[in-house]
Order: sequence, then C-alpha cells, then structure tokens
Amino acid sequence: MSVRHSLVRLLAVTNRNSLDARRAVELFSQEHWGLHRFRLQQFIGGMDRKKPMMDALGKKPWLLGEHAMLALRFAEATESLPAAWDELTLWERPIHLETAKIWRNGKAYWIAVAVTMMIISLYIASSIVPLLKGLVREFEFENYELSFLILHLDWFIYFGIGGAVLFAMTWIVWRFATWNPKSWLSRFTARISGEYVRQETSIWRLIAMNLASNASAKSSINLLARLHEDDRMQRKLNVATNSIAKGTDAWQSLVNAELLNPAERDAIAATSFPEVQAWTLRHLALRRREHLQFDSLRRNAWTQPIANLIFGSFVLVIAFAVFAMLTQMVYVLAERHG
Repeated sequence: MSVRHSLVRLLAVTNRNSLDARRAVELFSQEHWGLHRFRLQQFIGGMDRKKPMMDALGKKPWLLGEHAMLALRFAEATESLPAAWDELTLWERPIHLETAKIWRNGKAYWIAVAVTMMIISLYIASSIVPLLKGLVREFEFENYELSFLILHLDWFIYFGIGGAVLFAMTWIVWRFATWNPKSWLSRFTARISGEYVRQETSIWRLIAMNLASNASAKSSINLLARLHEDDRMQRKLNVATNSIAKGTDAWQSLVNAELLNPAERDAIAATSFPEVQAWTLRHLALRRREHLQFDSLRRNAWTQPIANLIFGSFVLVIAFAVFAMLTQMVYVLAERHG
C-alpha cells in the first residue's frame, strides 16, 4: 500500500509539472527490490513517450489499483486529471502508518519463527525421535498412550510442517491469483474483505470531486455507470441511472441502488450548496474508510494470540512427549533397581 501511494504521488508530480514519467518511475523502481521492482519494471516496459501514460496504466491496472484507475478514467472523460491526481494523493494515503508498520514487522517475525521451528522440528524428527523409539521398545513402557505418542511423534512433526508449507503455498497462489482485479478470485476476495465498501466510497469521492467543479451529481452517476468495470457496482449504478431517468432525486437514486443509506442521504440533502454536499460526501467516505481500517486492525490483532496458540501447541506436544518419556524411563529404572 505504501509503495502504491508513493507511485501515485510520483505520477501526480510528473503530471502537474510536465516531467518525464518514464524516467521518474525508472528511478523510483531502483529504490525497491523483489516483487515491487519487478512490477514497476513491467510498467516501465509498457510506457511509450509518444503515447499517454493512461495507456500504460490501463495495461497494468493492478499497479495503482481499481479505485485509482476508475478515478483516472473518470477524470479523463471529464477533463479534470489534475483534480483527480490531487484526490488520489489525498485519499490513497494509508491510515495509521505506524500501526501498519508494526503489523508488517509482526508478520516478518512470525515467518522467521516458523522457519526456525521447521528446521529444529526436522532435526528432532530425523535424529532424536528414532532414539526415543528405540528406548520405548527397549524399556517396554506399560503406558500405551505415551508409547503411541512417541512412536508417532515424527509423523506428527511431518504433518505440522506439511500443513505450514501448504498454507504458505496457498497464500502465495492466492496473492498471485488476486493480482488481476477482474479474476473471479479477486471478486470473491472483495466480497469478504470489505472491498465493495471501498468501491462505494470511491464513487462518493468522485461525485464529490465533480460537485466541487460545479458538475451535477446526476451527470457523475451516469458517467460512472458507463466507466465502472466491476459488474456488481455497474448494476447498482444502472439502478441509480434508471431511477434518475424516472425523475428521482440523485441522492435518493443512490439509496435505491443501495449505494447510500437514508441517514447519509439526509445528511447530504440537508443543504443545496454543491460545495457543502461535496464536503459531506468526503466526510462520509472518510468515516467509512476509518471503520474499515479499524475492523482490519482488530482482525489482525487476533492473529497474534492465534499464532501463539498454534506454535505453542506444536511445541507443547513435542516437549510433553520427550519429557514424559524421560520421566517414565526414570520410574522404570527406579522400579527395576529397587
């Protein structure tokens, strides 16, 4: 998200000052590595100084994101690109950067812990468990549960490692599959992650941008219905345009399309001044965006104790099996030697 916002700011500056966007992105890509550099270099390869930058962005829509691309297409149709770049610079900024940084560092920590545990567990399963199995057979423990746990401890470790590897592979495939915003998996992810709420707020922001330029909300809704590429949002916008065609007020038409709720409609319609309506739309969009962000932070906060429980349970089973076996072996030796 931070790289995307930095790229938006960079492209906004090149557009505002008529700079060479290709050279600017090329220098920007050198500040990053790995996947980010690869994606930026792909974008550079599609840029042509003789063609508008929108052509290159259209070929890589995932680079700026679906919301930003809609804003740029909308601005291009209304000849308001400078205003769109200013809007994106303001709204694409991540909320609470320090919190996001802590979460990213936490993910790196748990990845390092998982890799370390996998290496140690593989050593235990390949070197120590065979010795423990030999001791179990030699001492002939009467405790069936303990003997069963020791004899199958290596399979438990391999199963845990296999599950971790499968989870990592699934996550990587998921990330690659959701790059394309038009893929069915990306649409499914949008449904469960609140992405459709973000799409609604992006529509509000674009209507507000046009209102501030003295364009009517009705014309903005009609144009958005033609430009939006998401099928679900396009159907909702078509409902709104049909309501407008029947003489319904623009704000009520958004309520009919389930893009506004009645309370939000009343807040916008409380004034007839376009500047105040634009301010109200932006305020409502910011309010929803903050709610989404805080919900995401709360979900992320739960991952910490859940990860602790998963890793702790894995270590507990191994430690219990080893120390219970050693304790049982001491009891057996004490009984045999009186």
